[in-house]
Order: sequence, then C-alpha cells, then structure tokens
Amino acid sequence: MKTNMPSKETSTSEVVVKEIYNVELGEFVEYVLSVDENNEIVAKSTKNDDFLKFPNVSEEQIDAMIEAHNVEAATQVKKQPLFGAQPKEVEETE
Repeated sequence: MKTNMPSKETSTSEVVVKEIYNVELGEFVEYVLSVDENNEIVAKSTKNDDFLKFPNVSEEQIDAMIEAHNVEAATQVKKQPLFGAQPKEVEETE
C-alpha cells in the first residue's frame, strides 16, 4: 500500500503540507512534513519555529493524530512567561 507520506527515499520535489492548529499563533497554519534521522515525521510550521513529531505511520493515521491535536490545541492557552510579564510603571495622579 502506497501513501503520500514522506520517507527517506522521497524526492525533494515532493512536499507534504498539512493544516495544523498553532496554539502560539491561535490559528490554523500550514506545516511541512518530513522524515527526520530517527525515522519520525516532523511537521514544521511555515509561520514560526513550532514543530510537532509523529511516529512514521500511514497518512490516514497521521491525519487522525492531527485531527486529535487540533481538537485539543484549540482549547489551550498561549504560553505565558513563567513569572508573568514585567509590571508597567503606574503614573501617580494627584
């Protein structure tokens, strides 16, 4: 059974792109999928440095994992600084 998922033998002209919800940006973003040296599928965002890793399984399984990720990610809150943002100077009024 042949799938469209990338493999180490995939030519560089074949690019697999999936829409995945990006928590940091709060929107769906295109991610480019490739296979890394550990034979895992890496999905890299086209808009920031975010990435996701998946096991190297069939495209149908990846699509199901992405769908599950999208459902969970849509309810997550964007990362905040560990100790909060720096407080703003408060102007004193008389």
